[in-house]
Amino acid sequence: MNNELTTQIPIDFAKASALNAQIINSAKMAQQNLYDMAIGFKQMRDEKLYLSLGYKTFGDYCESETGIKRTSVYNYITIIEKLPINFVQSTEQIGKEKLLLLSSLDQPQREEIAQTVDLEYTTVKELKAKIEQLKQQNTKLEEDKQKHKETVADLEKQIEELENRPIDVAVTDNTKEVEDMRQAMMKIDLDWREKYDEL
Repeated sequence: MNNELTTQIPIDFAKASALNAQIINSAKMAQQNLYDMAIGFKQMRDEKLYLSLGYKTFGDYCESETGIKRTSVYNYITIIEKLPINFVQSTEQIGKEKLLLLSSLDQPQREEIAQTVDLEYTTVKELKAKIEQLKQQNTKLEEDKQKHKETVADLEKQIEELENRPIDVAVTDNTKEVEDMRQAMMKIDLDWREKYDEL
């Protein structure tokens, strides 16, 4: 009985290895076919070639000719339009949903996500959470930038007012006040740069 089991394992391993290779090859071909299909859909839509086939709308063409829902087709086109071709081709195996999420990011954000997240093994839910976190950080950064600009503008206005203040008969030296304001501006600027670098 043990002899049968020992003989069965190499046969199963060989069968499993061959099937695994076939699946991987088919998956690669399927991804390439999806990419080619998305390019074709985009061309069909952009050049309105569906009209020549007797369809009034691109959506009608998609559903009637391919059986693919219009929303799915538009998602494929969005991926092709918003992501660089080399990025799509190098990450095709992650799937349409993840690529669609990544298409909502600009290039620096996308690169940051690609460097900090294992796109192949992370779930769509985890990727959504990471993208949301990144967008919140960027929003906070933009708000901080705006506050910094407003503070600098306010300090510049105060400096201008001090410099344009009429000189009293008994000359008062407002140089100290102006210098204090400049120091405050420099400190705010330095704090902002540190915070920006931190983020």
